[in-house]
Amino acid sequence: MHELNSRLGNGARFGFPKSQRLLSSAQFKFVFNNGQKFVLRNFILLFVKRALDGEAEKSPAQLPRMGVVASKKVGNAVVRNRVKRMIREVFRLNWPQTGSILQNLDMVIIAKSQASQVTYQVLQEEFLYAVKKIKRG
Repeated sequence: MHELNSRLGNGARFGFPKSQRLLSSAQFKFVFNNGQKFVLRNFILLFVKRALDGEAEKSPAQLPRMGVVASKKVGNAVVRNRVKRMIREVFRLNWPQTGSILQNLDMVIIAKSQASQVTYQVLQEEFLYAVKKIKRG
């Protein structure tokens, strides 16, 4: 971790704390039922703007939260977990640049079966494309 920070040169920490994850099935269901959808080649991005509540006083920045879903169509457990790790890493490393666009959003990314065949760079390009679409509205 320190090695990555020293390479970045700014001392920033790029963690993925629980405050940026969707954790409960109720949170996932809310995004599935109420979210807008972008269908991309390797994943589907669902997102919904969070209503400001009592949490807003605790964290004024209202960081984006994300969850990842990969069904058995993606592959066996090893492959599914690898795909989910890559998607989380794309989010984790890019949220400092995209944070103002994604602020106060809950997102669920559903990996498609072909996501297991692509590289990190392809997933990153698609994620950044989706963020641009979100920005445009």
